[in-house]
Amino acid sequence: GMSYYFRGAVDNNWVKYGKYTKDTYYTYDGDYNYSLVSSCGGLDNCFKIASKGDDMYWRIIRINGDGSLRMIYTGTSAPDNNTKVVMTESINSSGYIRATSAGKSKFNQNHDSAEYVGYMYTIGQQHGTSQSSDIKTYLEDWYANYTDLNKTGTKIADQIFCNDRSASSTQTAAWTSTGADYYYGAYGRLINKKEPQLICPTASDKFTVNTSNGNGALTYPVGLITEDEVAMAGGKSGTSNSSYYLYTNQYYWSGSPSYFNGGFSTAYEFYVYGSGYFDARGVDDSIGARPVVSLSSKAKLSGNGTYSKPYTVS
Repeated sequence: GMSYYFRGAVDNNWVKYGKYTKDTYYTYDGDYNYSLVSSCGGLDNCFKIASKGDDMYWRIIRINGDGSLRMIYTGTSAPDNNTKVVMTESINSSGYIRATSAGKSKFNQNHDSAEYVGYMYTIGQQHGTSQSSDIKTYLEDWYANYTDLNKTGTKIADQIFCNDRSASSTQTAAWTSTGADYYYGAYGRLINKKEPQLICPTASDKFTVNTSNGNGALTYPVGLITEDEVAMAGGKSGTSNSSYYLYTNQYYWSGSPSYFNGGFSTAYEFYVYGSGYFDARGVDDSIGARPVVSLSSKAKLSGNGTYSKPYTVS
């Protein structure tokens, strides 16, 4: 089907949908491995994300080919006239003053093999799905245990999350787990050619819950934005942009592999930089986790998507 996407300084793609079912905090250990908890319970490194009953706000990224609406989480703060286009994130020693993410996570704790660019991965395979990444585990915990998005009657649809591990158009050497540089599809499209696309080229990289439209490897229909979607919305490589709707003044992950550096034995994933441009980052860094879901095409929307009348769902 045909897809339509929001681009630039838009202010009419707001959705209010879902609530937190418990107080939600993130914490981390000495190795900066992040997890969610419902109470700090004396933990030193513990920051509040949301309170029980808080509403969730989203920005529509695009209309998918099947008519469902792909949305990215933008926190619990209702937009106003000052934040109708750009909602920035701020934090203090107690937690978020205004959140746009659901906390932080490494993409993967390990970085020294090419497989670790995977949202799921199998050591020794380019497109494997036997192990969950750290960020997948984090997002699924958030979705299933801290929100009502998984409730009976949810309007969340099972749509494709693309973790494109195909070769870049400029890649000549064969894929190997370690020892050699390898550039992935999004690197060729976005760095070399400046030609983003919405098609996921490899069936095993189409992450879904069911096998009718993807690989059926997910437990819950939650994932990450692709860097192609970021580019279509207004993100550029190395060029700051603080006026498009995906800018938050914070770093956050996409689900698009960038490259593996054989010399440094480090896998790199695309992410959005604090000033709005996109770049590649080692997968073992801890930055923002912004969940992405798709609303069913059968969901009934009220409102007009503006800050004063965000779309609500019934």
